[in-house]
Amino acid sequence: WNAVGLSSDLPPKFVCRSVTVRQETGLVSIRVDGSIVSRSNGNVLFRQLMEYRINERGVLRVTNHTTPQTDNNVPLPRVGIAMILHKSLFVIRYCGRGPWENY
Repeated sequence: WNAVGLSSDLPPKFVCRSVTVRQETGLVSIRVDGSIVSRSNGNVLFRQLMEYRINERGVLRVTNHTTPQTDNNVPLPRVGIAMILHKSLFVIRYCGRGPWENY
């Protein structure tokens, strides 16, 4: 991991390249295109494309596509998403693989 710039002491940062907002009938789509960059050497480690789709019922669907940008075959330990929601959003249904972390 150190060879490509990954370190638990200095986690990588997200650098936003573009944000695109599209509105369709009953749907808003927000696409965020960015890179995960090493803080230690500035190398682009991963390209990340995330899309947030919110329908007229308030249902939010998040998709995340992460692509390695290095030639080294370093195993990717995990890709995570952290979200902070407004306190008014108290009715939440999680459609993942359980109430715990899943990768």
